[in-house]
Amino acid sequence: MTIVLDEPTTGTERHGLATDDERALLAWADAHPIAADKPEAENGRYKLPHPDTGADTAWTRVTTFIEALDDGQGLTIWKLGLTVRGLVHNDALLTQAKAEHDNDKALRAIAEEAHLWAGSKLSAAVGTALHTATEHYDLGTGHRPPDPWGRHVDAWAEALAARGIEILPAWIERTVVLPALGVAGTLDRLVRLPDGRIVVLDVKTGKDVRKANYAVQAAVYANATHAWTPDGYEPNGTRQAAADLG
Repeated sequence: MTIVLDEPTTGTERHGLATDDERALLAWADAHPIAADKPEAENGRYKLPHPDTGADTAWTRVTTFIEALDDGQGLTIWKLGLTVRGLVHNDALLTQAKAEHDNDKALRAIAEEAHLWAGSKLSAAVGTALHTATEHYDLGTGHRPPDPWGRHVDAWAEALAARGIEILPAWIERTVVLPALGVAGTLDRLVRLPDGRIVVLDVKTGKDVRKANYAVQAAVYANATHAWTPDGYEPNGTRQAAADLG
């Protein structure tokens, strides 16, 4: 199950050039972090003991796992456009690229900086901050983002109420493992529907949520067999938890 929050249109060129409203939201999120147990990560993988053997294991993240469903062509085209746009907006980077045209390592670094100038990280940062805002609402902390962002929290609350969705606080931002696929990830929510079913709910701020990889992501979370805690694994994973809670 997915609930979508509208992704803001920024019109800015890079994270550092965010609008005043965006800066206020990002500052609010930084000032109101939510304490949560997170597993150690290294080289993009979660480092967790294997639930069956106890051996230290590097787990592929669920988000990385589902990326294999994409052919990559769209991402490549998008990155090429970011590079060009960033160089156009930053004369110093363009001059540096000309000077380092035969230095592959330098060009990669210049391209990454150009991506920032083209706004590659801003929407993601805003989306993460809005995600934090919905989590504060679900946990009942009383923290609310500054206007105009509060309307997103109101929309979230209205969507939950309209559909009769009950948030299960113990299953907000939980790290789960599916050894059969060698993957681990952090699900957004487990929720109870009006008919009593317990389902995975994922929060997205993008414009296109009708993607096969999102469905696969939810399916992996729904079938996870172990739920991680700093003290070890709980005896039930997502699938068993749904049966117990239902």
